[in-house]
Amino acid sequence: MSDQEPKTSARRDSPLAAARATLRRGFKHAAVEFLSLGWRISRRQDKALARPRVQIAVLHHVEIEMRRAFAAWLGELSKVCTFVSYSQAVERAIHGPIDKPMLAFSFDDGFRSCLGAAEVMRDFGATACHFINPRIVDERDPEIIRAWRTRLRLRHNDGHMNWDELASLIDLGHEIGNHSMDHQNLGLPTTDLAEQIIRSKHIITQKLGIAHPHFAWPYGSIARFSIDAKRTVYESGHASCASSLRGAHVEPAGSTERLCLRRDHTWFRLPVHHNLVLLARSAQRASPADNHWPAPLSD
Repeated sequence: MSDQEPKTSARRDSPLAAARATLRRGFKHAAVEFLSLGWRISRRQDKALARPRVQIAVLHHVEIEMRRAFAAWLGELSKVCTFVSYSQAVERAIHGPIDKPMLAFSFDDGFRSCLGAAEVMRDFGATACHFINPRIVDERDPEIIRAWRTRLRLRHNDGHMNWDELASLIDLGHEIGNHSMDHQNLGLPTTDLAEQIIRSKHIITQKLGIAHPHFAWPYGSIARFSIDAKRTVYESGHASCASSLRGAHVEPAGSTERLCLRRDHTWFRLPVHHNLVLLARSAQRASPADNHWPAPLSD
């Protein structure tokens, strides 16, 4: 699942739209390849990745054919970053100290391939926070699953974890977070925030015993969140609130409510060096402003 909201217009699914999307991907691939080459030659990448900061990578699924690239990426990062848990990253981003390059990991939507990804991560001493939608956990009705996949425009074959599988991740040192009840746009005034945030948290607490889970809103953009949703997240007792805006944290925020967590998207259908340079660019550009809630979410 990408951080973009699903498009429903038939026009967007036309052959012409598909061809344009393929062309855009080609240009983007070429641009990142050129960026990566320049950063590696100039050694800017090594310098940026060595910068003291708290940075969070966000992934969705790591299917079997992607695990080798995932392991290679972790291996490269382990040379220049200290892997920390998600909660440790939040603690350092709020209270500090931020005295070395620290990297945490998160997965959105609770796909079953995360179980295999956790096996790969164990070899590197890494864990992640898995943000889930309770509505789809343990769902077995094929019609409901098909409708869910259609709404989220999922093109891979990865299913979702059940509660027992999520509990097994906790046993491995991973964390489970709240990603809303059923992946709704929390920026719409018609969205039931009590259902999407509070009831979702209650189910996670009831099923897994997590009193104060972390929260990451669906789609991750500012347009898909609201000031009322933000208030509901904190008033309901979540430990933190994360976007999918690129960035990193180089100065402690001082309090939970003042911190809008940034997370950098990673795709393992891209070459490993593409993902490395995108993380490096965020690390280089990071400033204390990355802590702040952008308008209209600031208050």
